Amino acid sequence: MLIRKIFATVFILSAVTLDLRADSPGTSALAFLKINSSARSAAMGELSCFISPQTAMYNPAVLGWIERREVTMQYIKYLLDTNYSVVSFVSPVKNKAVINFSAGYLGTTGLARTVYDPGAASGYAEQGDFGYNDIVASAGYGMKLGKDWTAGAAVKYAQQTIDGNVEGGAMLSAGAFYYPWNSEWQFSFGLINLGNSIKGFTLPSGFYAGAGKQFYPYLFWGIEGVAYSDTVVEVKTGLEYNISNVFFIRGGYRHNLEEQDLGALPWVDLCGGIGLVLSSFTFDYAWVPYGDLSQTHRITLGYKF
Repeated sequence: MLIRKIFATVFILSAVTLDLRADSPGTSALAFLKINSSARSAAMGELSCFISPQTAMYNPAVLGWIERREVTMQYIKYLLDTNYSVVSFVSPVKNKAVINFSAGYLGTTGLARTVYDPGAASGYAEQGDFGYNDIVASAGYGMKLGKDWTAGAAVKYAQQTIDGNVEGGAMLSAGAFYYPWNSEWQFSFGLINLGNSIKGFTLPSGFYAGAGKQFYPYLFWGIEGVAYSDTVVEVKTGLEYNISNVFFIRGGYRHNLEEQDLGALPWVDLCGGIGLVLSSFTFDYAWVPYGDLSQTHRITLGYKF
């Protein structure tokens, strides 16, 4: 009966998401919000349906399960000499609630500015250079609803600056997490980045639903689907193998149902990484390839107190 209620809720949230305007892939504003900065999550196929402070910025429903304060610093060596850094803080408060604050910056400089020039052989000429940057700030709140359920919501503000032109907007994400105390299964679903369009472009809004299972104490498996308002649909799955709660080996597969034209390399959808826990300190690394565009590397450092 409870499983039926879960799937009914997923169906209703899906219907709400489908009411969003569907654009062509890659046409949403502030598309950098789709980048998962968490090294642990990225190594597992970019899942967000497992309990970790690293996923709180994307799935605030996990906050209700967090029991200790933690600071994380996330860094991505991204495409085309672009770097992305995120700092996050989670802390339990009163009445079984947990809060989260995150801030991120992505940017690069030295891009060639190309302008129309009828006197040039190609019709275009380079005229100096320019840079761009994106920033995001998020505040989240999650709490337990009984012993099996948590719910959470996060408010974000994101802004993009390209060659001095600034655009930004606020958005809301919300979700629920079901983790029955007598089961090895867990389920998560929610809506992400809901807000007003920016100059006619929709935000990267969408709906996600995922499930995970703990196989014995040392192996976790998860699967997740995400549907964005620009018609991009992604299916993700990943594994985490635990060695003595100290060393972690991770691998994942992510598949975009839209053609990405990233090349024919067979490993373009694969990713992987490792993790290390030493007392209150954590270290996570992820390798995420993007075919012909190059490869990306992500590092997360965490401290619990």
